[in-house]
Amino acid sequence: MPGAHLDAAYHLSVMKGYEIRVAVAADADVLKDLHRQSSLVYEDTRAILIAHPEIFGVSDAAIRAGHVRVLVSDGRIVAFSTVIPRPDGTGEMEDLFVEPKSMRQGLGRELIDDAVAIARMRGLQRIEVTANPNALTFYAKVGFVLDGEVPTEFGSGSRMHLDLRS
Repeated sequence: MPGAHLDAAYHLSVMKGYEIRVAVAADADVLKDLHRQSSLVYEDTRAILIAHPEIFGVSDAAIRAGHVRVLVSDGRIVAFSTVIPRPDGTGEMEDLFVEPKSMRQGLGRELIDDAVAIARMRGLQRIEVTANPNALTFYAKVGFVLDGEVPTEFGSGSRMHLDLRS
């Protein structure tokens, strides 16, 4: 039963002191601020990101469709992810952001595990992401495989995937 797996994951996350839930429209401003804070941590990309504040935030359509998941700790959203399912059986991880003071505590990994569980429930065969240079090591540690470099609006990115069939 697909829901049972998510129920078990929910109870496990609550025991760990946080919960992962679907984002709602009322979360949009918090997500935008968290996206900005998390992105500006890295000095090498800070100036270009500050020059383009329009990139921060999550699409209302992704929230309405239930594709955005938030990690809540002590009543606050401290991390979020967005995975958009595509007709070809893949999911595009558009977002994975953790507030700076909560980085390196395993929350990103928890959101990856959550994304994998949901993607499998939806019948997806892989999750793909375009990682910036600062996130490359993280994605490799959680099992993503490098496919190659791709141009992005703000420089080079690394195209990666996580196979869900195994």
